[in-house]
Amino acid sequence: MELDSVTKLSQIIFYAGGLLIGMLTYRRAKSTILNTVNTEYHKKVIERLADLSEALYREFDQSSDEVWYKQDDVGHVVERLHEEIADQKEIILASGELDAGIPVSPKQMQFLNLTNKYKSDPFLPDPIRNKVVGLLEKRSNAMFNAYMTVMKQYISELAQGRHWETLNTNKHWLHNQIVDRLRMDGVGVADVEDAVHDIRLEIQRYFKQFSPVI
Repeated sequence: MELDSVTKLSQIIFYAGGLLIGMLTYRRAKSTILNTVNTEYHKKVIERLADLSEALYREFDQSSDEVWYKQDDVGHVVERLHEEIADQKEIILASGELDAGIPVSPKQMQFLNLTNKYKSDPFLPDPIRNKVVGLLEKRSNAMFNAYMTVMKQYISELAQGRHWETLNTNKHWLHNQIVDRLRMDGVGVADVEDAVHDIRLEIQRYFKQFSPVI
């Protein structure tokens, strides 16, 4: 073989080797980057699911200030209505009419905000997201219907001259009526607690995918 041919062959082998090394280096770097991104992503998912699990259960945690029986959502709505009509009593009783809006409850606003937040949260796995958003939407819709029905009737009865002497205590029986309607719509306290446990168990099943124990 002539020297020129040997030189050209050597150059081809050299460049081919360099190309192969470059490709292998690129693949290794890409794999390292992707593994790092994947690890960070799963860390975020785990953190988000842990936070979600705690947030969902807080409503039923006896040691929490957010436990359901410490909340006075109905009282807040009723008191806002009473403030709106406080200086109109004589006009209302004389006309037999009461044109008042129904305040949005803090709980319903919370459910709406959380629904919007979780709908597009990139760190919630779809099966868990669907259950959480479904529960929040169901509770929000049921609460809206309950308040609209009960409070509309209450406003009508106030216009007829009823309940004025017991304004300070009316929230108690109004609360009972709203709770009854929520229960009929499948979102009573026991129903929601069962749904929360189901979501938390779904989170547990997700974590088990990464358990080192087979």
